[in-house]
Amino acid sequence: MVGGTYNGDSIFWIPTGPAETWKILIWGRGELTFEVFDCDLTEFLAGLATGKIAPREFPDDMLPCDEFFNPYKGSPEQDDASSG
Repeated sequence: MVGGTYNGDSIFWIPTGPAETWKILIWGRGELTFEVFDCDLTEFLAGLATGKIAPREFPDDMLPCDEFFNPYKGSPEQDDASSG
């Protein structure tokens, strides 16, 4: 398993052939349904972020969101102080 949604959908790789050719499979939380995406994990995540990929099983309110990625806003000085 690669990941999942807060509603219980699961994301898997289909490990067939060389790793760079593995496809993505979404296993639905409700009925026994699945959807296959012919792309690697990076393309899949980028497609989710841009709205180009929208799995049927994912919650309708999952994407788009206001902040898909929220970068760390601390300073390097804070990191040095906490690690010492």
